[in-house]
Amino acid sequence: MERDVAALDGGWIDRRRLVTGTVSRAGPTFGFIQPEYGGDRVYYNIAAVVGGVNLSWGDRVSYFLGAAPDYRPRACEVTLLGTRG
Repeated sequence: MERDVAALDGGWIDRRRLVTGTVSRAGPTFGFIQPEYGGDRVYYNIAAVVGGVNLSWGDRVSYFLGAAPDYRPRACEVTLLGTRG
């Protein structure tokens, strides 16, 4: 059984709540997601995108919130829900 909050590369991931949002900036290796509920945008690394899909500005995604070893928030297990087009 998977733990709700688990260690991840020296940081952690919280699987208790799935968050949805919109990609607000997308680059070849990283980008940012604006959560639907508001608040600060969240960093994601392309390695965290399920299936290796290339995300674009405006794409709708879901993710679990985690933190890097330095405790900065990051999106984990990012899944594409729909495109802006």
